[in-house]
Amino acid sequence: MAMRTLRAICVLAAMLSLGSCQVLAVVFGSVFPSTTTLIKAQADLSGLIPSDSGGSFHVRVVESQGYGYVVVVGNPQSGSEAFFYDLDLNQKATFTSGLAGDAMMVDASGNIVLGSLLLNPANLKIVGTTNAANLNSPNGGGVDGFVDTLANVQVTAFGINSSNTLNYASFTTAWTFISSHITTLSTSLSNLQIYAILDDGKAPGNVTFVVGPQANNNTARCYFFSTAKSNFAVATNVLDSSPLYRDNLYTNSLGYAQGSIFAYDSGSSSFVRIDPSTGSTQNSYYDASASSNSCFAYRISGGSFYGFDTNTRVLKKYGQWW
Repeated sequence: MAMRTLRAICVLAAMLSLGSCQVLAVVFGSVFPSTTTLIKAQADLSGLIPSDSGGSFHVRVVESQGYGYVVVVGNPQSGSEAFFYDLDLNQKATFTSGLAGDAMMVDASGNIVLGSLLLNPANLKIVGTTNAANLNSPNGGGVDGFVDTLANVQVTAFGINSSNTLNYASFTTAWTFISSHITTLSTSLSNLQIYAILDDGKAPGNVTFVVGPQANNNTARCYFFSTAKSNFAVATNVLDSSPLYRDNLYTNSLGYAQGSIFAYDSGSSSFVRIDPSTGSTQNSYYDASASSNSCFAYRISGGSFYGFDTNTRVLKKYGQWW
């Protein structure tokens, strides 16, 4: 009895000296996650994705012809799967067969491309298939392809091989293969990976690539370079002359909105808005509770962004913080 009374006196003293919010942090051993205040909706996918498969999924936002979707898509051992939600996280469609890949983009006709499937954005009905049977995804952020509106071609199937060359393919608007392309990114860097392909959503507009060495626990130094989508081509050795880069970024947190790159910086424990022309931080949002198991996707126009926790398999909509 005396011990319980002593504990109560200690807690009361802490409340008087620290304030109630601080004492909650002392008693329960944690700080209330700041992103909790940004949560607008959530969807639990634990009944759709087994616990041992969560790590093979990522999240995309696709918008076309006035329709927008948040898509949790992946390639577990059972085959590619995709779960479509509207922008308020109401489930709209599920695809568990016939995808032939887990990449996503919007093509020149405004169709949503899911692997080898072409979907009508108004109702998500299958309206055709692509000749790019394996639209492989980098499993990073942004998109998996874009339209070169000036040359009237579709560019996708990106990858980096062991000699640091960027490989990609171009297709006609009807998805007939045109050619493969190879560009050397660097003669000095090694083991580069693609972490994000960030389309600014404009025509002709620009696309920003985020690449870097092999991540450690989803954290890496990330290099940025941008190029025009019109007559798309990447300059040779673009990363060998004063490249822009940032350290300590979660590679699965990268996104693009309102002209800026977004990511989570593990060094400052903050979400950061990055100027793609300088690599500098425009503003930030502190959140020490963020996990490297969470991947994010952003609406190009801003307003909201989305996080998917590969451990809990919970998808969340967050309000804009910047």
